[in-house]
Amino acid sequence: MDNLLPCCRHCGGLLSDNPAHISSGYQFACLHCDEDFCTFEAVFKPAAEVINMEHFWTSGCGRLELNLSAEHAARGYHSGQCDADIAELKQVPEIKAQLLALDAGLVRECLREYGGWDSAELSNHSDNLERLLWIACGDLVEAEND
Repeated sequence: MDNLLPCCRHCGGLLSDNPAHISSGYQFACLHCDEDFCTFEAVFKPAAEVINMEHFWTSGCGRLELNLSAEHAARGYHSGQCDADIAELKQVPEIKAQLLALDAGLVRECLREYGGWDSAELSNHSDNLERLLWIACGDLVEAEND
């Protein structure tokens, strides 16, 4: 399977083959859906397709990851208000699947480390997912501009 990369059959994200992420008896793990896969269960995509279309973002705490296209990142982070664009991005199926797979407590904890919101503001998981998506888009856009 040269030049093919294992991807999650649920969210389409790149699967990890890091043993620290994988349960015994499996070969891959989806860090977004928190599921493990055997080789025959993974969807294999051409490397060029995955690498050129996906941008992998890791939170500042290093415990959350999202896969976003460059187009999605740019749509969610730009001058002016981004709230409506983030709300729309949150409904894109491949983004929505990743966000729904995230643990609410972990998202809250990671956002708390950014220091921009108090406990009351961080109590709304839906708002937290929008905040996280906006941060991810911003980090990816800024990295692209560097």
